[in-house]
Amino acid sequence: MIGDLARLVNPTGRLGIAGVFTATDAAPAPEGGHADGSLQVPWAVLFNKGITVGFGRTHDRRYATHLRDLIISGRARPSQIITHHEALEDAPSIYDRFDRRVDGIVKAVFNH
Repeated sequence: MIGDLARLVNPTGRLGIAGVFTATDAAPAPEGGHADGSLQVPWAVLFNKGITVGFGRTHDRRYATHLRDLIISGRARPSQIITHHEALEDAPSIYDRFDRRVDGIVKAVFNH
């Protein structure tokens, strides 16, 4: 996945990776990753293209407990915001339709 990002970003471009990352995870390792949390990063591609890479953590720690409590109490139902279930191959079309605000896409879940 990071290899795809490095390939797609224009030379001298910027790559921002935001999310939740834990050093170890019980979930299966992502593509290009290992169970210990390490990732295979195509450093040569990033260096040769002069890509700036930045990382940041989302506000998951700030909101996780509150959101969990809302879900447990029944006041929040995450399934209500998921409007589309699509195949991963359809992601470009879904993102295009989301950007154009058509078909009522709020949140899509992609299945591999």
